[in-house]
Amino acid sequence: MERSNHKPTRLTLLLSRCRLRGVTTWLWITWGVFGAGLLSIDSGLAATLRVTVEGVHNSSQPVRVLLFNSPDSFPDEARRFKALATGAAQGVAIVEFTHLDPGTYAIMAYHDENGDNKLNRTLGMWPSEGYGLSLNPLVLGPPAFQETAFELPPHGLSLTIALHY
Repeated sequence: MERSNHKPTRLTLLLSRCRLRGVTTWLWITWGVFGAGLLSIDSGLAATLRVTVEGVHNSSQPVRVLLFNSPDSFPDEARRFKALATGAAQGVAIVEFTHLDPGTYAIMAYHDENGDNKLNRTLGMWPSEGYGLSLNPLVLGPPAFQETAFELPPHGLSLTIALHY
């Protein structure tokens, strides 16, 4: 094979640099769009809600924390949005709801002292087990969603609920 003593012209060098820059630019744009797409997918479900329930009388049975996202379902336990149960330690129980959309929620928590997975009531009206509501309102009848509702921001939130026996 013969070698050419041909030197590249300035135009040839310039075109080769543009092609290289074009590929590099294209790669950066592609990665930027892909990365932004991943961030936007995850950012909508990033909120965590940490709930601390205080005043638990004993640790023999679980504390149930019910999360509601609609006034239509509150405080009907069967129509809750999500529920978590945890044991109590030293009078306190802590749960975390993860991957929540930011928005308006309300919480009802109770100490399931007899382990039947429901809030027991005297005469079908007054709770006979320790219970509490988000924002700790003083209620003299069935609680309303508006009295207990709070806004969950995208960066998350921590709430404390006091149980009343």
